[in-house]
Amino acid sequence: MRRLCCLFLLFCAVSGFSQSSYLFVWAGDDAKKSSDFLAVLDADPKSPHYGQTVASVAVPGPTGTPHHTELEMPQDGFLLADAFESGRTMLFDLRQPVHPSLVTSFGDLEGYMHPHTYVRMANGHILATFQYHGDHGPKSDGGGLVEFDERGHLIRSSSAMDPAAKTELIRPYSLVIAPALDRIISSNTSMHYKKRRRNSDRSTLAALRFEAAADDRAAAGATRFGAASPR
Repeated sequence: MRRLCCLFLLFCAVSGFSQSSYLFVWAGDDAKKSSDFLAVLDADPKSPHYGQTVASVAVPGPTGTPHHTELEMPQDGFLLADAFESGRTMLFDLRQPVHPSLVTSFGDLEGYMHPHTYVRMANGHILATFQYHGDHGPKSDGGGLVEFDERGHLIRSSSAMDPAAKTELIRPYSLVIAPALDRIISSNTSMHYKKRRRNSDRSTLAALRFEAAADDRAAAGATRFGAASPR
């Protein structure tokens, strides 16, 4: 029996490109025998097809392990999704949800590999965390922030490596932009560090270590992982 892996669900009820409600499911085959795909489910409780798959679009080639999509449905109807194992980003056209299509896909940008979290910027560009740079081995350099347009054309990038954290495994994970403060905060996969950056030039300002409380460490053992997203 085929099993689905790495499901990411995104609810959409944006009147700008659809008058109905749909649930987008970014999924793949856990047995790695079939292609990744994005399925569209009818999410309108009043619809006779409520809860049913009404459309889908496959990504050519072997599975890349679907992971994240953008956390909010973009107003223009174009959605970015990543396949973490292959390190590729897919751009889907969902302006007509019952007729989804794959617009393009792209991989590494300026040596940065394996994108994780995407955030739309006020200028229309995308800012994303990339986990690795140059290689994706366990001792490879940490990744950073990459700014690019919706089609994957590079604008600029900035490393997350910090001389003050040489012994740490730097793997940028989630991020949040604070325009009023000219800052970007990105978290690390190990959740031991959160980084502050200057928004205007993406430069790293500091790596801040967050220790678990003594009782939490005792309860969780030697290693404790916190929440994956900035709070």
